[in-house]
Amino acid sequence: MFEDVYENSNLVWKWEMYRLVEEYDKRPGLSPPFVIIEDIYKVLKFIWKKTCRCGLRIQSRPPNSKSLDLTERSARTSTP
Repeated sequence: MFEDVYENSNLVWKWEMYRLVEEYDKRPGLSPPFVIIEDIYKVLKFIWKKTCRCGLRIQSRPPNSKSLDLTERSARTSTP
């Protein structure tokens, strides 16, 4: 009985802590007159991500990948 109550209370505590952190994460970091500065920063950051970083996307597999070489070697050696 005690273990069931303990497990349940632990889950409830974790859930409430998660909700508390989520609530504070949604709040602005600056006080109300300066919130506009944070909003401008977020807009500029969004625009920069959408426009300037298009050419900087990382390829999923580099052309000189060792794993690719290993599979090619194993394919060559396994064929008679």
